[in-house]
Amino acid sequence: MKYLLSLLTFIILSTSTSVQAQTPDRSQLQDKIRALRSELKSYEDQLLSPSPADMEADANFLGRPQSRLIRLLPREIFDKPERITSGVAVPFTHSSC
Repeated sequence: MKYLLSLLTFIILSTSTSVQAQTPDRSQLQDKIRALRSELKSYEDQLLSPSPADMEADANFLGRPQSRLIRLLPREIFDKPERITSGVAVPFTHSSC
């Protein structure tokens, strides 16, 4: 009986220590979230940036001051704020012509 009680006590104490050792603290979680956000930002920048072929085709236009290209994405896929958090929504409701 003493052996069983000692064994049970040992198991309980050893498992509680291993659970605490596996739980990351808040600063580690914040660091991981920052790293993942940085990685996501990198992927978003790649998705939103114009292709090199478009940059070459519009080289004359891009030579002008304050000119740049943007990529328009289909609203049906990318209109959810949790997918793309950076970028600009451009409504084409009024014609300037």
